[in-house]
Amino acid sequence: MPDENALLDPHHIRDSLIHIKRAVTHGWDVKAEWMAKLPIVCAQLAISDSEDPRTRLRAMEVLRAMAKDRVDAAVALDKIERLDSGNVDARTEIIVRHVNKPRYEDQ
Repeated sequence: MPDENALLDPHHIRDSLIHIKRAVTHGWDVKAEWMAKLPIVCAQLAISDSEDPRTRLRAMEVLRAMAKDRVDAAVALDKIERLDSGNVDARTEIIVRHVNKPRYEDQ
């Protein structure tokens, strides 16, 4: 029986990394303690000489996905804070065009 607290299945590390990357990319709910431990585990796998290159690549992909997720969250938070404080977030232009109906003399 697999350990519920284990981050990676020792017999299927690459598959576990693929699922973790998918969870991070799609915003699935991941335990906070796992999110705290994942960068350390993935970094160790990425630099390990005993792992095959595909596993090392998957570990680096998880690290990249986690970094992108954090940057996206920081950008969204910054935007919310600027909007709440009344600062302009982005320049918006509205182009108004008046369309005149043609006037016909026989009407």
